[in-house]
Amino acid sequence: MTAPVLLTLLAVVAGALGPQVRRLRWLRRSPRGGILVWQALSWCFLSSVFLAGVALMLPAVPLEVDHGFAALLGACAEAIGKHYSSPAQGVVSLAGVLTVAGLVRLSLLGLRESRELRAARTRQRGALQLVARPGPGAGVWVVDDPRTAAYCLPGSRGMVVISTGVVDRLSPDELSAVLAHERAHLRGRHHLARHLSDVLSRAFPLVPLLRTAAEEVPKLLELRADDVAAAVHGRRALARALVRLAAAPATPVPATSGALHAAAMQTLARVERLTAPSDRRRGPLTAGIVALSVSAVSIAPLVAVAAPAVLALAHHYCPELLPF
Repeated sequence: MTAPVLLTLLAVVAGALGPQVRRLRWLRRSPRGGILVWQALSWCFLSSVFLAGVALMLPAVPLEVDHGFAALLGACAEAIGKHYSSPAQGVVSLAGVLTVAGLVRLSLLGLRESRELRAARTRQRGALQLVARPGPGAGVWVVDDPRTAAYCLPGSRGMVVISTGVVDRLSPDELSAVLAHERAHLRGRHHLARHLSDVLSRAFPLVPLLRTAAEEVPKLLELRADDVAAAVHGRRALARALVRLAAAPATPVPATSGALHAAAMQTLARVERLTAPSDRRRGPLTAGIVALSVSAVSIAPLVAVAAPAVLALAHHYCPELLPF
């Protein structure tokens, strides 16, 4: 029962890491890497739970082969299956079945919610095209409203929506920076990352990792879009636009549409980051840390579930298939 124990420990450790990971300052210095870290940890937790269920079910799978080369392979599979077995195997296998079934059900619910969200976006897109007019640039629509609103609607025909209040308050370079920020959300398909973190948080509300990821990933998505826009239009132009928009009354964005907008993070924190001097020397070091961390966390569940099988082979529990 080595694999289920290792996977359970891995899930518990990963699931408890949310508050500790939130304290890592470099995640916000490199938001793209930060998003990957949160996604890798979430994958580690989910795959550990799923593979633990599979490992608990494995010894109960019937293996019947009785001739030739298939018999040798069947004997090897049977030996490995025994290495995964445990006392009270019937109860343990039932727990594995329930675990896997629960995760499959979660996947189906997530797909259904995604379809409902796409339908809501389609309805809102149709409504906007009735009341809005084409704005500056492809895919930009302007709504007559003296309050400020700037957000994007993802989809096959992504839209950037701004109000006349935004157009009137911003200079041309500031407006271009805001539009670039929203387009960065669309090109990066940031709605998928946010939707995934939201679904997992609701499915596992008691897991600190997933609960914290649902809070932090939207903030990192905003920072990533800031970086993309600032690379083209300048950090100060975007910072000035954020300050101007924060000082004006805002139009609420429909929560059911799945729209991405800047309310996910406090304006002050974003402005301070944009106006602070950047340390380019940390770039390669941060990238290396992210690559190593994501790789290690992603493969850990696979290593844990394979450990008993590898151990069985190493100790010659399987019959020798070759004479050398």
